[in-house]
Amino acid sequence: MRFGSIVATLILCTAACGEIDRCLDQGGRWNDMVSVCEFKLGPLTTPEDAIAAATRTLEFAYGSRVLDQRPFTAELKLGVWHVHGSLPHGVLGGVAEAWIDPDTGSVQKVVPGH
Repeated sequence: MRFGSIVATLILCTAACGEIDRCLDQGGRWNDMVSVCEFKLGPLTTPEDAIAAATRTLEFAYGSRVLDQRPFTAELKLGVWHVHGSLPHGVLGGVAEAWIDPDTGSVQKVVPGH
């Protein structure tokens, strides 16, 4: 049983470690709590700051196609920046979203939107 959990840990690390290395190579910081790369840390005082931080994180996580969801909108809700993409009028589907702490710039959650 112990050997199996060691093997599972090694397999997970092999997959995740490549993402962590890619994140660090691009000047980001890996957030273990939500398994995502963060690029802008520190206070995010404006919607533009929040959008810049979220856009780069979402692009890292989901690829450049997420940029098709521009313009992004940022709203400060319950003390957290909620940043989300938009779809053309009449297009069905979801949009990528990120929730970011305005004081630290730390990403709390990301979803791809389907």
